[in-house]
Amino acid sequence: MKKSLIFLGAISICLAMNISCNTNKTDEKENTSEQRKSLWTDSVKNEFIEKNSKTDFDKFAISELISQNEFEKTEVQLNDLIKSQPDFIKDYKISKTKNYVVPIDDLAGKSKTDIEKILAEPTKKEKVNPSKTPCPCDKFTYLNDLVEIVYINGKADWITVNNSSKYAKVANSNSYVSVNRFDDYTYVKVSTK
Repeated sequence: MKKSLIFLGAISICLAMNISCNTNKTDEKENTSEQRKSLWTDSVKNEFIEKNSKTDFDKFAISELISQNEFEKTEVQLNDLIKSQPDFIKDYKISKTKNYVVPIDDLAGKSKTDIEKILAEPTKKEKVNPSKTPCPCDKFTYLNDLVEIVYINGKADWITVNNSSKYAKVANSNSYVSVNRFDDYTYVKVSTK
C-alpha cells in the first residue's frame, strides 16, 4: 500500500510539472506572437505591390519579398533597399521563378502583348518551324526559361512550363487539344495539334 501511495504521489508531481511547463510554453508562444507583429497593414502591402509591379509575375515576387521581410523591414526600408540596389530586385525575381505557379488558362490563346502583362518580356526569341502549322512561328521563352510559348497565328498555342507539374495551373484542361504532365514539365497544346 505504501508503494502505491508513493507511486501516485510521483504521478501527481509529474502531472503538476507538466501543467506548469505547458503554461510556460503557452506564455512563451504569446510573447513570441506579440514580438513578431507585422510592420505592414494589408492596404500598405497592396499599395506597395501595385507601385512596384508591372506584371502578374512581379506581383507574385513582390508579395513574396514582403512576406519575407514584413517583421523586420517597414515599407520605407524595403522601398529604400529596392531603389538603392536595382540588381537586388532583378536577382530576387529570378530566384522566385521556380516558385511561381504558371496560370496556363490565363496564357492560352493570348497575344504576345497580353503574355508580357502576365510574365514580363521574353528572355529569348526564336523562329521555329513545327510540322503541320503555318510556318515559321515565333517561340518565346519567359522567366529565365521557365515558360516556353510557340505562337501559332499570333496566339499562344503550345505552352511548356519547365518545372514540376504542380507549378502549372490548368483549370480548363478539357478545352485544350492536349495537356501532358510529366515529372519536370507540363506541355499544353491549346488549339493546334
